[in-house]
Amino acid sequence: MNNTTKARYDMAKRMIAGRIPLEEIVMMTELKEEEVKKLKDEFDKLMGPELDQTDINFGPVLMDNYVTEEEQDVFNEIKARVEENTTPED
Repeated sequence: MNNTTKARYDMAKRMIAGRIPLEEIVMMTELKEEEVKKLKDEFDKLMGPELDQTDINFGPVLMDNYVTEEEQDVFNEIKARVEENTTPED
């Protein structure tokens, strides 16, 4: 997987976490609808379909403000689990 493709998957994951509609994710990332649905299904298995990061206080989707060490540790653990389960192999 090249860097451009990886960036598209990373962007799609963030958009899914932010509850952006799938049609918009497909349009913005230029990924196939099936790939985005697969990412969303895997995200829903991990997080639950009704929850998002603000509901369970994981902090912002994009980490651009101050976060405590404990919050960062939780975020890094969840991020590693998501990446481990959703990044397609080439």
